[in-house]
Amino acid sequence: MGRAAAGHFQSQKATVDHVAEVLGIHPNTVAARTKRMQEGGGMGSRFNVFPNPSAVGTAAGQFFVPLTMHQRTQETLDAVFRIGCTYVIIESLEGWTIFSVAQDEAGLDDLGIRICQILGKPSPQWNMRTSIDWPKLNGQVPMDDVAERLKLPPRTVHRRYQELRDAQAFRLYPFGEAIMVGLAFRYLQLYLPAPGKARAAAEADLERILTNRFTRQVVARSVQYLLYAQEQGQIQAQVEEAAAVPGVSIATNVQFRRMIINPLFPRQMANLLAKSR
Repeated sequence: MGRAAAGHFQSQKATVDHVAEVLGIHPNTVAARTKRMQEGGGMGSRFNVFPNPSAVGTAAGQFFVPLTMHQRTQETLDAVFRIGCTYVIIESLEGWTIFSVAQDEAGLDDLGIRICQILGKPSPQWNMRTSIDWPKLNGQVPMDDVAERLKLPPRTVHRRYQELRDAQAFRLYPFGEAIMVGLAFRYLQLYLPAPGKARAAAEADLERILTNRFTRQVVARSVQYLLYAQEQGQIQAQVEEAAAVPGVSIATNVQFRRMIINPLFPRQMANLLAKSR
């Protein structure tokens, strides 16, 4: 499965027969896996809004905590979600990648320490901070400027923005158990060279190497992927080739299982924004 297949997975108009033809598998197999994804929440129809921290005056970031399966109790998950303001946990076979929000950078550092204390782990090593990694855009930026920063045609940005307005929400994350669909998944975050020719060359090499991807997000210091294949060995071969690209290093490389959205987040975020006024 390659980039063409990924494009069909992301299209809402592709037929089962067409996707099966691209993948080279039987249409019944595609239909069965699609049904399992829908029933298990793997193809979510829900939308979640996450305010850009730079626009609302908050701080946010993510860090990885290695955890055994026995350490991931419901009580532990509830305890992490109850303190402070955590938006989502990316669960992998190796542990949790935790994305949290606070009133300011000092508060974010403190929240990370408190979460690690609950988990019995040392202080966190943040692999992403929105103050450094996220673009500082605001509601007054012209769409043409947004298109230039994203390296997309202005008409594409305008169309996608209108689609989001029509939906009255922003779709950010898939839901459900990744292991339900019979594919292997990998969450990969790679540090990139500083902006310039070396970075442009690295991004071009990664585009060529990491073809089996559901999502790709470039931020200031790194690029994040959700990769897929029939088995983990196929993904690992691509990851090793990507890590050999000059100037590229691995920040996070874990076997993705699911996204766990904090049900308390909307109330926690509202309280946080009220304090920031």
